Amino acid sequence: MQPTDPLIPLRFSFLALHRQLEALGAWALHQDDPTGALNRNQAQLDAQQVALWDLLLPQLKAADNPMALLGLVMLQLGLRQTGRQLRQLGLMLTSEKIIKPVRKRLPQVFVPLQHLLTALEAGLERHLTGHELANALNQLAPPIAHLHAILDKRIKSGQNTRLLLQHMHLLWQLERLDEPLIQAIEGLMSWQLGSPQRIEAARLLGELAAQLQTPLKLTPIPHTRSGALVHHLQGAQAILKQGDARKLSGEHRNLKRWQARWPQLVPQVLAFENHGDQATLMLAQAQGQTLAHWLLQPNTRLFEAALKALLHELATLWQHGQNTPAAPPRHMAQLRQRIKAVWQMHPEFHTRMQQIAGCTWPSLEQLIRSAARLEKALPPVRAVPVHGDLNLDNILYDAETGRITLVDLNRATTGDYSQDMSTLMVSFYRTPNYQPAVRQRIARAMDTVLHFARRQGAHLDDNAVDARLGFGLARGLITSTRFIFEPWHARILFDRGLLLLNQLARLKPQQLPQWRLNKELFHAEP
Repeated sequence: MQPTDPLIPLRFSFLALHRQLEALGAWALHQDDPTGALNRNQAQLDAQQVALWDLLLPQLKAADNPMALLGLVMLQLGLRQTGRQLRQLGLMLTSEKIIKPVRKRLPQVFVPLQHLLTALEAGLERHLTGHELANALNQLAPPIAHLHAILDKRIKSGQNTRLLLQHMHLLWQLERLDEPLIQAIEGLMSWQLGSPQRIEAARLLGELAAQLQTPLKLTPIPHTRSGALVHHLQGAQAILKQGDARKLSGEHRNLKRWQARWPQLVPQVLAFENHGDQATLMLAQAQGQTLAHWLLQPNTRLFEAALKALLHELATLWQHGQNTPAAPPRHMAQLRQRIKAVWQMHPEFHTRMQQIAGCTWPSLEQLIRSAARLEKALPPVRAVPVHGDLNLDNILYDAETGRITLVDLNRATTGDYSQDMSTLMVSFYRTPNYQPAVRQRIARAMDTVLHFARRQGAHLDDNAVDARLGFGLARGLITSTRFIFEPWHARILFDRGLLLLNQLARLKPQQLPQWRLNKELFHAEP
């Protein structure tokens, strides 16, 4: 009879790993050959992987939150790979001469590994914090460090260097156990919490929980485009971001820089940890709702107040502009970099010539080349602090205090103001809501932003505001389609962007200051 509980294959997997470790321990103590036990139990791990997947597949199709079940798959994959590496370790131990001091101390590595596996298995029955599991994993380091010390001492004394280097490879194999064990730990955490988890955050959470003397719970924040895992940290009123170290390190630097000059605009950094190619960033939870939220509320007064507050903060921020010119905008270069992702999502857009409104126009590649040459002719403007990705989801407004908070600052820099203005306008236009009242509100908001940009452009020595914004709008409208699955919605944005590019590409450099954005573009019914 087939089991129906997906935890049963996992229990058999834990049993197989314990037997592998017992076989390795018997070899270390009595030189019993572990090969047969290692192979049999590895076959058991492989079979349990198939059994688990067969049990979970029907549940995954019907699950409201598949991440919890996928966490079990991650756990099993980590256990299976741990078994494979233990089997490889056994082959190395039995095929090479192992010096007695190393052989006698190998069980000191196997004992904490047994304890970690026992803790992981206990996590199938009761909640274990990531901090507890991370501490159990850390117990593997001291005995491996002790083995390193033994070998280092012998290498320095010149004893059989070749044999000792083989032993160093053996220790490297032991250290590599970290990788599948971390995968297993993260899988268990993801299953328990119902959202993707990383062990680096678990270590940070453990330290914070000890400081606050209160349990902490992670709640995932869905539908973010930051490229990181984002969670609300209940019990600490904080936001936890886990992801690519390069991006989060950049966001951390930018937040610290903005906090020093404009603390009212950004959330406070509570902690930051860098772990190789991954990092964890903890921020104080900002109050308020996103501008995207206010846009769709029935009470238009609150949305208008939010937009007014945002533009006031930007005007104040840009008073800190430098006397040095900003680097030229690179809207067309950005479009060229991202166009492949647009073709992948919507291959029907990729044609040599474009048919729009019964007219045949040059291909997008031709328009980009022409527009890029014109963009270089734009006169420089004064550099100002820019957010770099000023879309509606990165702007929070607190209706009670009237405060604006900007989040997700990994692209913040000092540069051309049109980057933020065009991103904001595109973010309004791509909102997938086509109720007449909402589209009218969006059109009015884009008018407001355009008038604001024209006023600010005059202060920043920009005599070609509309053209500068036009390049940015074209770039943003077209590249936004790589995130949009609905063909009709993507086509609307793509055609608007193409229309702008076609208008701009026909200009001569001296005509750029006179060109004006046609506001009917925002008001036209899609």
